[in-house]
Amino acid sequence: MKPILAADLGEKGRVLFFVAGEPKPLARPRATRRGQHAGIYQEKPQWYALVAHEAALRRGEGCFEGPVRVDLEFRMPRTKSLPKTREKPHVTRPDIDNLSKLILDAMTPILIANDTQVVDLRARKRYALKDEPPGCRIELAASAAKEA
Repeated sequence: MKPILAADLGEKGRVLFFVAGEPKPLARPRATRRGQHAGIYQEKPQWYALVAHEAALRRGEGCFEGPVRVDLEFRMPRTKSLPKTREKPHVTRPDIDNLSKLILDAMTPILIANDTQVVDLRARKRYALKDEPPGCRIELAASAAKEA
């Protein structure tokens, strides 16, 4: 697979896309035991498949190589009791770190070879505005940070 370099992405060296739907967190792995057999499983919500599909549509020639900057904006579904004229922060579950982990896992190895490449991660969580759909705005860019 050919690596994506900043020169391949145009003058801004980035990939930007939106995944519509209700953002879901990545659940922690669960251990089970049936008789003598033990196992670990991790259920992945349908949201995982949506993110992976949208990432694959923007893959182009390969995945990022080297340090990557990721910017995430989660737009959570509005509740009926929210004020219509002003923004209100989303301070309830799901946790922003679990939402971010699902996005990074779903994009690996489609847009980034390994999520250890992410050197700069910015994530925000808010209620969707009145006229916008819930989902996640995702921006990836080759980072200017140099490896030590």
